[in-house]
Amino acid sequence: MILAKDKFSLGVATAYEKIAFKYTDDQYNGSTTTKYNYEIGFSRLNIAVRPLFHFGNNDDMDLYSGLRIGTNRWSTIVKSDDPNFDETDITGVNLGAFGVQVLFGMRYFFNENIGIQTEIGIGAPYVAEFGMCIGF
Repeated sequence: MILAKDKFSLGVATAYEKIAFKYTDDQYNGSTTTKYNYEIGFSRLNIAVRPLFHFGNNDDMDLYSGLRIGTNRWSTIVKSDDPNFDETDITGVNLGAFGVQVLFGMRYFFNENIGIQTEIGIGAPYVAEFGMCIGF
């Protein structure tokens, strides 16, 4: 956390997501068959600030809500050994977009420095998140 007052905090966060798939296509040319391989992958990098409002004053349990305000950077990777494949036909390559996510979360600390957390988010980059907290 960068800034913390009794009920408010401001932090930074990053998230990286990637999905990719490969497939093979058989193309028939008269009496011969040629196999071509394709690989397509999409990734998203999110960098954001997180202003949060914390409810209550329990040292072990921290309930909060807030926003995640930042940018989403999309990238697409397309590879193929097909000489007739035109990768420029794929749209949405390297798009950047502003994003806002509404957050609802909870942290539970087992001791002064170690705990677990869970969040539900409306908007990108995720819907649900679980993790571990380490305090300094």
